[in-house]
Amino acid sequence: QATLGLNIAAKTLYGVQVGLCNHAQKGSGMQIGIVNIKGDAPWYAKVIPGIRIMREEKPTGLEEKLR
Repeated sequence: QATLGLNIAAKTLYGVQVGLCNHAQKGSGMQIGIVNIKGDAPWYAKVIPGIRIMREEKPTGLEEKLR
């Protein structure tokens, strides 16, 4: 996703977001912007300026069935 303004990933981001303000609830990828927000991060890491690299392991088939 790329924009000159606000980028919002509905739930999960897999890829790259580039913009002034980027928001993703969870996912794996990179956010590049003045303000980068990850919704499920701990309070001290929710908002990061510059570049945020996110790594989230995808659940295996068994873990998915147990949810």
